[in-house]
Amino acid sequence: MRNLRRGSRIVGALALAASTVACADEDPPLGKDPSDTTHDETSDPIVGACCGIGSTDPSTDGFRLSVQDGNPAPFFEAEGTKLYLVPYNSTVIALYDGSAWVYRSPVGTVKAEGPFPPNTNYAVYAYWDGTTVQLELTNSTNNSVQDGVQVKNGDPSRRYIGAVRSGWYGAILDNRAQRFVWNRHNQVPHPILKTYLSGWSFSGTNSWRPVSGNPANGRVEVMVGEAHGGWAPHSATAISVSVTGMCTSSLNGYWVAAGIGINSTTSVPMNAAQTNELDVAGPNSYAHISSSYEGYLFPGYNTVNWLEIGMMGATYSCIGHATSPPFGQLGLVGTVLM
Repeated sequence: MRNLRRGSRIVGALALAASTVACADEDPPLGKDPSDTTHDETSDPIVGACCGIGSTDPSTDGFRLSVQDGNPAPFFEAEGTKLYLVPYNSTVIALYDGSAWVYRSPVGTVKAEGPFPPNTNYAVYAYWDGTTVQLELTNSTNNSVQDGVQVKNGDPSRRYIGAVRSGWYGAILDNRAQRFVWNRHNQVPHPILKTYLSGWSFSGTNSWRPVSGNPANGRVEVMVGEAHGGWAPHSATAISVSVTGMCTSSLNGYWVAAGIGINSTTSVPMNAAQTNELDVAGPNSYAHISSSYEGYLFPGYNTVNWLEIGMMGATYSCIGHATSPPFGQLGLVGTVLM
């Protein structure tokens, strides 16, 4: 039990050990500094449960999924063919044994190894196989609830801990343009960013389109898992995003605007952005345009798209990056809860 909150690396396959120990013969009492006369170990939910003084809290999950061993929350550029279960705020997870929830604590590296089939969504479960804790990846999510905790439907011993997606070459990506590691618990905001540095032109048609005419140039991809309960049970992760742009027009007095498409590059029937600032451009004047969106993404694979629109009859020239007046780096930027 003294190893409950620390682990040692074991190279190789998935490995976790049970945190099961009797503490009646501990001297001093388990987890207690002999000089500490103030701590009451019965107030510690983990110690209390092991000593039979309390109950296991099924919601306990101190880990995050990550593609970097030892780094529970890569914020910028990360990818890999291994998926790790990394301690975040504790080294304890509660797993169901068929009749009760039991605390398990790691003593080694926990991972699932690829490469994985490309462009595939996975639900990720943790379970106890009698000796170690394993990670199970399945191609579909079919969950139920056991004592308030999401578990695999028909097998509550599999605790649902997140969702991931593989990229086109079989690695799991976690970078500002492709957020493919979603955690059911211990979520933190991750930055998202998409810039297109080249200049481009387009003819106004009064219709939304992907920036520069190519969806890949203005798209952020996000994998989202399932989260039951709460006031937004249909959604699983919060997102806040804004877009800025600058364009000139071949004719004076013609407006241009930037937009945001959630899982759409046309935003039909309407632009998803809740705020929009359009501007009137001219041959020698830049229109400064922006939009923003705050909301939720649905479970599964999502795209967040930088869009543009121009008034019919004019041709627009836009910049993504300028090191001389009017100065600027334009694009889509925000955060997503993962």
